[in-house]
Amino acid sequence: MAPWDHIVVVWEENHSASEVADLAYIAQLRAAGLTYSQSFGLARPSQPNYLAFFAGSTMGVTDNLNHELVGDNLYSRFADAGLSMKSYAEGLPVDGFRGASSGQYRRKHNPAASFAAIPDDAILPFSKFPSDFSTLPQLSFVIPDQDNDMHDGTPEQGDQWLKRNLDAYISWAKAHRSLLILGFDEPSTAAGIGLDAPILTVFVGEGISPGAIDTTVIDHYRVSDYVLDCFELDRLSQP
Repeated sequence: MAPWDHIVVVWEENHSASEVADLAYIAQLRAAGLTYSQSFGLARPSQPNYLAFFAGSTMGVTDNLNHELVGDNLYSRFADAGLSMKSYAEGLPVDGFRGASSGQYRRKHNPAASFAAIPDDAILPFSKFPSDFSTLPQLSFVIPDQDNDMHDGTPEQGDQWLKRNLDAYISWAKAHRSLLILGFDEPSTAAGIGLDAPILTVFVGEGISPGAIDTTVIDHYRVSDYVLDCFELDRLSQP
C-alpha cells in the first residue's frame, strides 16, 4: 500500500532557503514538517528544473520558451498504473490551455502543458482545486502565478498565498494519509548566489516527524523519484 493517499507538490520561485525559511507561514510548515537542508536546484533558468521533476530529465531544454515534448513523465507513469495526476495552475484561462501566458500565468512553470499527449482534463486552473480533498488525484502539482510564486511578487506575498490557499489542505492531510511537498525551482538569481546555495524543500503530512535532514543531498530528480517510489512506480530519472 502506498504510504500516502494524496500528494500535493507546490513550487515557489527563485529564492534560496536562507531568504525564505523565516517567512511567517513557511516557518510554521518547517516547524510541523521535515526540512531537507541539502536540497539544490539543477539549472537556470526555471523551466529545466520543472522538467527534471516532471519528466526525470531536462529534455534538452535550456530556456523558458515553449517546447512540444514527447516522452514519459509523471502523468504517464500514474495513468499507466490506473492512478491520477493533475496540475492546477493559477491563472490558467481554460482547461488544457497550451499558450505561453495568460495574465500572470506562465506555461514555463506548468510542465504538463508541454506534453501534447497529456489530456486537457489533467491541466486545470487552480480554481478547480477541490475543496473536498478526498476527491484529489493521487498526485497534484499546484502552480501559483508569477505574482504569487515569489517570482514577481514579494516573498511575503507568496507566503500568504500558501497560507490562504493550502493551509486547509495541510490541516486535512495530517489526519488523512496525505502529504504536501513545498519546494523551490532554484536559488535567487541575484548576483553572487549560485546553484550551490540550498533551496527550501519541506514535507508536511500525516506521520511526518518535525525536524531537518542535513546529510542527504536531494534535487528535483530525487523528489520525483520519491513521489514515484511512494506508489511503487518506475522512476523516470537515470540512476
